Amino acid sequence: MVGVPKCTCTKCECGVNGKLQKYSEEQKLIQFLMGLNSIYTAIRWNILMMTPFPFMSQAYSLLVQEARQRQVKTEMHFLGDNASLSVTIGKVPAQQEVWKLGQRRNESKKS
Repeated sequence: MVGVPKCTCTKCECGVNGKLQKYSEEQKLIQFLMGLNSIYTAIRWNILMMTPFPFMSQAYSLLVQEARQRQVKTEMHFLGDNASLSVTIGKVPAQQEVWKLGQRRNESKKS
């Protein structure tokens, strides 16, 4: 990253205004990324290492995608745990057994 752009000509033909706007956008993106929770450390550094530096909307899209992937992994893990409980034990239907396990968990949480 480069420091604050400065005008290098006397007629302002050097495009300093565009460079200043780009610099300002990059600073806002860095501030946004550094304010994220620590669970986003990996994606934060991946975004910061991109060349050219992404726009805020691109970085936000990547973060949303990462959050959705985390949510799907969590849901799949949860569903996998529940699927393993859906077997029939003895002559008790699986649904009743799962319900009983749920009741036991609720009771143990209360005590």
